[in-house]
Amino acid sequence: MIKSWGNIKDTTLDSVYNLKEFQKYWNICNDMVEICSSCEYRCVCLGCRAYTANPDNLFSKPLKCNYTP
Repeated sequence: MIKSWGNIKDTTLDSVYNLKEFQKYWNICNDMVEICSSCEYRCVCLGCRAYTANPDNLFSKPLKCNYTP
């Protein structure tokens, strides 16, 4: 991801999870993502948010997804 949330060796998951900036990513579901919202596989797909087609858009299509519904 473009943003680093710390190192697993010295940052706890709780401390990252509680960050307000992290929460905006945590709560994204496939129904909110461009293209994914109309995909028949959206309920079973994990929808990687680490790489998106447009890094400036939180709801951009996953970059590594080659499927077009």
